[in-house]
Amino acid sequence: RLSPTLQQRLDSYDNYCSLFQVVLHGVVNMQLPNQWLWDMVDEFVYQFQSFCQYRAKMKNKTEQEIALLKQNDK
Repeated sequence: RLSPTLQQRLDSYDNYCSLFQVVLHGVVNMQLPNQWLWDMVDEFVYQFQSFCQYRAKMKNKTEQEIALLKQNDK
């Protein structure tokens, strides 16, 4: 089973934060359907939960992954 790398997880989080900044504070002349907004928030929460589970399982992590997790402890 494939799973995202730590860097992919961090990049995904940053992408969602950027997207939410545009939606909330950007000067964008558009209206998104409520279902799209719900799906974006739902997927963000799912990925955050998945990351928390990944971070909690320290078994099988390389020294580099552990260092990167400590560096990005937000």
